Amino acid sequence: MQSGRKQDGAEQPLFVVLDGVQDPGNAGTIIRTADAVGATAVILTKGSVDVFGDKVVRATMGSLFHLPIVADVSAAEVAAFAEAADCQLLATALDALAKPHFAVDFRRGSLIAFGNEGNGVSEALLRAAAKVYIPMYGRAESLNVGVSSAVVLYEAVRQRRFC
Repeated sequence: MQSGRKQDGAEQPLFVVLDGVQDPGNAGTIIRTADAVGATAVILTKGSVDVFGDKVVRATMGSLFHLPIVADVSAAEVAAFAEAADCQLLATALDALAKPHFAVDFRRGSLIAFGNEGNGVSEALLRAAAKVYIPMYGRAESLNVGVSSAVVLYEAVRQRRFC
């Protein structure tokens, strides 16, 4: 994985972190979305679904073979990698300190963590990361993690390629 900084935001590294994501369909969807946006790699923390399970592989629609995947990584290793790569570490969270996802500068090198379907991003990653959220104006309490990843990652694409 390359971590060098370049001038063009589209060339900055963009890592997608699945933190304890358990549902094979969600994991496959996120990997497929990461491929679609041109992410650098996908990192799965310990306790995440087996990325090579049948349902995950099917849900990626082949994207599993286009994108580097690193599995069984600890939260501490994710945080250390972000620092070593000179990338911002972001985590999706509903928290008083979180910024709306469109207020974050995704033109920088970034690792973006998406959490477990029931519990969100782990406390270990939340402590190390800046928090972002997707504003919601209707009555829904939350979005599916696969949908959330697409919303945030396409905001990164918009900023990197169209601004």
